[in-house]
Amino acid sequence: MGKSELLRWPILSIFFRKIDIAVNREKRHSAMRSIIRARQELNKGWSIVIFPEGKIPIDAPKLDHFKSGPFKLAIDSQVPILPITILDNWKLFHTDPVLTGWARPGIARIVIHDEIPTKGMSKKDSVTLSHKTFEVINKSLLQYNKKVIENL
Repeated sequence: MGKSELLRWPILSIFFRKIDIAVNREKRHSAMRSIIRARQELNKGWSIVIFPEGKIPIDAPKLDHFKSGPFKLAIDSQVPILPITILDNWKLFHTDPVLTGWARPGIARIVIHDEIPTKGMSKKDSVTLSHKTFEVINKSLLQYNKKVIENL
């Protein structure tokens, strides 16, 4: 799942149209259609990649708060969360302003963490699940980028 603005990026849109679920964050009904489609894909056994921040924050590598939708979706579908920390993405992609921001080649280091199960959870657990996922991802991000964050 990714923001629908990616459909306007010439090269990315070629791939995005084929494999991703576009989310228009400005229109609630459009966003709900995206969630319904994501749930259908999960029910078919597919994995869904979601960036719960919805953007690379201005003060990256600090993590922005997570949106609740992905965690409600995981709980509804009773599928585990697999947190992944992308340590260098904020250096490689800068999208401000959108469509004219710069990107550069480089290595995107990642940390794949242990799954966080959702079996037996209900919607009331979505905030706790979101916070737990945030802490897992943020811990690695802070450790790796400690010197950069201290200079912000």
